[in-house]
Amino acid sequence: KPLIQDLRLKDVQFVFTSSSQIIFYEKSSADYPARVWSLNTKTLAFNLLINGEPGMLLHESSDTTLFFRSTAPNNFLILNRAFQEITPVVFATLPSKCDGSESAKTVFCFVPQVFSEEELQGLSLPDDYLKNKIYTNDDVYSINLDSGETKKIFQGGASAGIFDAKNVVTANNKIYFM
Repeated sequence: KPLIQDLRLKDVQFVFTSSSQIIFYEKSSADYPARVWSLNTKTLAFNLLINGEPGMLLHESSDTTLFFRSTAPNNFLILNRAFQEITPVVFATLPSKCDGSESAKTVFCFVPQVFSEEELQGLSLPDDYLKNKIYTNDDVYSINLDSGETKKIFQGGASAGIFDAKNVVTANNKIYFM
């Protein structure tokens, strides 16, 4: 008996969150909706977690205990493995600019400083950012997952340095990025 008869996915990322769960999601574009699916390898339960949303970006934490999700306009969420929101977030950023772990109870995010409406006009987000057509100047925030407390721990800028962080990874309370 086939588990999946006809499922067409484009540019898929697989994440093994446990020995019995695989999350897979389509990489997104402003032009087409991306979906997120879960497969339980023991029960073969196959579930749609997020129905298609154009421009949705998703990124898993380096230890796969958290997911970071953004959709336009300026909607950013920190999710657990069940895709439930963990704590409210007071800023918008791109998922690849964050990392943390549920066990450490802390997330670090590089948050782009505000773009003017003029700068955003004519852009196709997230596509133009992913194609390196635009760059950001980021501040760094920490989020306590228990209390929800958010602190700006670094202000980017000319005197402090300009950072457009990507592929953020945290380990032993240190932040690594490209």
